[in-house]
Amino acid sequence: PAKINAATGNPASFAVIMSAIIAAVNEHGDLLRMAIASPGNDFRLGACEAPPAIVSTYLGDDMTFYLSHFKDGKGEGEYIPQTKMLDLGTHEVLPFEVPAEDRNRTSPFPYGGARFEFRAVGSSQNPSMVNTVLNTIVAEKFAEFADKCDAGADIHDLAREALNENWRVIFNGNNYDPEMQEELTNRGIWRIDSGVEAIARLTDPKSIALFQKMKVLTKEECESRQQILHDHYTGTVEIEAKCLVDMIQQHIIPSVKSAGVGPLSDL
Repeated sequence: PAKINAATGNPASFAVIMSAIIAAVNEHGDLLRMAIASPGNDFRLGACEAPPAIVSTYLGDDMTFYLSHFKDGKGEGEYIPQTKMLDLGTHEVLPFEVPAEDRNRTSPFPYGGARFEFRAVGSSQNPSMVNTVLNTIVAEKFAEFADKCDAGADIHDLAREALNENWRVIFNGNNYDPEMQEELTNRGIWRIDSGVEAIARLTDPKSIALFQKMKVLTKEECESRQQILHDHYTGTVEIEAKCLVDMIQQHIIPSVKSAGVGPLSDL
């Protein structure tokens, strides 16, 4: 925040940037979900230290308080991140200062330590589609702000309007809690549990219009990528299923028969 404010000479510039990112996540959460769709992630999301398939963003108490005051017109001052002292309780390592913002490992898109983390991406995934989506949706919001400013709108008013319209996507609670997941779903936040259905969002008219507007992908390129992603998804599931069948036939059934235990008649 300090570097952005220093470069622009505007203490509210950080709030403007944050409002654009929040609006992008809320509007295009379906594309973010599409970008992380894979068979493995369909099992992982919502467990194993992975956030659920509900695309919200965590800002933390300090950032939420700051942006809340900004959107309500109560202040446009500089955002100064709070810090805290971390004491490991050892003589070898003295207490040291760290950001007070928590990363919140239950959130798919948390802010912490002067950066956002997209924590829902699978460890074996190629991040190219993820980066393409992130850069495109944020660039679109920046372009919208710039066009409206050129037409005479006030940038602060645009940022406040974006925050008020997209505030629902901000959630600082426990994303693992079933009651909280139901609340987020009722808010209308993007939730696509099926990876197959998430991939299909790539050719939704809204998505095609976005990529064409930003000159990133054509309609045909969106369609071809969706086909490839679906082929990869079904191919992976088929390989895993055939591997399971082979393990049962080659190892489990012979072992059960040899030991003379188990439901042999069912095998």
